[in-house]
Amino acid sequence: MHVKKIRNIESEVQETGKDVSGQMSIYPDEGPNFATRNSSIEPGSDIPSHTAATEHERYVLGGMIRVGVGD
Repeated sequence: MHVKKIRNIESEVQETGKDVSGQMSIYPDEGPNFATRNSSIEPGSDIPSHTAATEHERYVLGGMIRVGVGD
């Protein structure tokens, strides 16, 4: 098991969206079926529809987000 403190993980700009950055706390090679990222999404930002090789989840600590699943 990998134990990390979020404050020690450098934030990186995510290429999958506009004005989106995040800290990768679990990489796919650490958890083969999922990855976990602490993301910061600026108001009005957009992450294009996409598919991923690993499961991922979204939880919101402030504000609102619209998430689509399937068609």
